[in-house]
Amino acid sequence: MLVACQRTNRIAIAELEGYGLPVRAINMLEDELGMIWLDELLELTPDELMAVPCIGRTTSVQVIRAVRRRLDPRSAQ
Repeated sequence: MLVACQRTNRIAIAELEGYGLPVRAINMLEDELGMIWLDELLELTPDELMAVPCIGRTTSVQVIRAVRRRLDPRSAQ
């Protein structure tokens, strides 16, 4: 898993736009995978995310970087 997350304070995936995730990627996660919350996304491993046909490697990397920035603003990548 990318990181553990408590379900009590849910964060919308859409908030990742403020951490560099393109709207197109957010729409893919929401529309293709049905994910709305960050804790749902964190249940996927990076390999599982990259295996989703509509996502691909580039978008997967963007997602992972945005999640890291959101969870640790000191993270440069």
